[in-house]
Amino acid sequence: MSKPIFEDLFALHGRRNRKSYALLCMLLFGCGVGFSLAVLILDEILAGTGVTAAVLVAAIVLLMSAVLLITSTQRCRDAGLSGSAGLAVLLPLGFIALLLWPGEKGTNRFGADPREIKNLGHHY
Repeated sequence: MSKPIFEDLFALHGRRNRKSYALLCMLLFGCGVGFSLAVLILDEILAGTGVTAAVLVAAIVLLMSAVLLITSTQRCRDAGLSGSAGLAVLLPLGFIALLLWPGEKGTNRFGADPREIKNLGHHY
């Protein structure tokens, strides 16, 4: 089972497996593009100057970037790397590497395996 994508979204601790990370990144990208387009279209319809739209889009990008960096550090910890390696997401191939790099099985120095946590007694 995979870690829920919204769990520990703003936490600088813990681990995040590949599936949860990939789903969260797709959701962030889709919501970010959709919201940004909606803001730009609304600004055009209302004949705005574009300043408000630019500020709103910049705020969206900053929020998405913060969430991406935090979850990237969690993803690195799942692979047994230091959380600061999460800055690799800023490199062109860093994001792909984080998606493909397998996590360590079992508990590592950063916590329990996110795939095992949900399997321990949580029956819905």
